[in-house]
Amino acid sequence: MAYVGYRFAKKRKTMKGKTLTSIIGGKAISYIFSERPSFFVPFEGNFPLAKDYQREAIMNEVCGTHYFEDIKEKWIKDLIKKGAQIYDIDQGFKAFLGNRTKTYNALPESERAELLAEFMDKNCLDIGALRI
Repeated sequence: MAYVGYRFAKKRKTMKGKTLTSIIGGKAISYIFSERPSFFVPFEGNFPLAKDYQREAIMNEVCGTHYFEDIKEKWIKDLIKKGAQIYDIDQGFKAFLGNRTKTYNALPESERAELLAEFMDKNCLDIGALRI
């Protein structure tokens, strides 16, 4: 299964050409507040992406805005984009691993790095995609 990241969100747009907030926000929200966004992909960045005191504002925007493009707060849009990026890469890598997800963390670090590099190569991603 190929990576279907935020950059391909045009495929998920409505008839009016806008992305539904419930789709992109629903994917991103758990990754925004996670201390460790993935057990498989070594993302770099300051996690969690948002603090607990920001949760209410983010949830109000996600739940109260029908279209992603209509979210007023730029910082919330940016967080949702980052969370969706993490989601897409993480889920894509899990699908790429298939049945190997159970034994992946037991593999030597060099083999895990090779698998990640193969996944990223197949999906035209560079190492910068892991810097959030």
